[in-house]
Amino acid sequence: MFLLVLRNASFLQSYLNGSKLAKVLIAATLIFATFHIKSPKNIGLYGYDNHRGLYEKINTFKEPVLIAGPPAITSQIPTFCRQSVLFSDEAVHGIYFTNYYDYVKPRVDAFVNAYSSREKEDLVSFIKQYKIDYLILDKGFTSSKNMWFYQPYAKILKQRTKDIGGSELALSQISEEFIIEADWQYDLLDCNKWIFSIDSLSNSVSPSLH
Repeated sequence: MFLLVLRNASFLQSYLNGSKLAKVLIAATLIFATFHIKSPKNIGLYGYDNHRGLYEKINTFKEPVLIAGPPAITSQIPTFCRQSVLFSDEAVHGIYFTNYYDYVKPRVDAFVNAYSSREKEDLVSFIKQYKIDYLILDKGFTSSKNMWFYQPYAKILKQRTKDIGGSELALSQISEEFIIEADWQYDLLDCNKWIFSIDSLSNSVSPSLH
């Protein structure tokens, strides 16, 4: 409707030459017609309902926690869940963050290295270093190594995993008892529970020192 009105040259001419009141009435009519066709509440850049399950799980946490995960999803967590993230999409670009190279880049480097590693020790070291409470697991990455990331890290991830299958990643070797199901794309690793289990097992098999 709006486009048909704009294409009518005679209408536009009369609009431009008409009285001030007529212009106001016509403008109001056009705005109403446009919103009637497409309501503002249905207009947006992203469909956040896709990951409602993840947000609802995180919102059940009673205490403040630190969450790490792919930047495609971590950016919304502070807004929807009021929890802290290791880094987000907004903070991972040097042009936006003045302390990017001192503060953000080391975190992203560590995340990418641990996330794409076959070694459980790399993942454990990363979690302990940054005191991560929950790690978001991207099912697309663990199944087919498919996960959005900005450059140059998308290239780095592809290079690090080109000769291994998704099932060989350390992330894929974690027992389900430590994983919280969230939504169709993401799950949550309870890092504290997982690390405690690893440390307990390590202590139980270590020889006693006398």
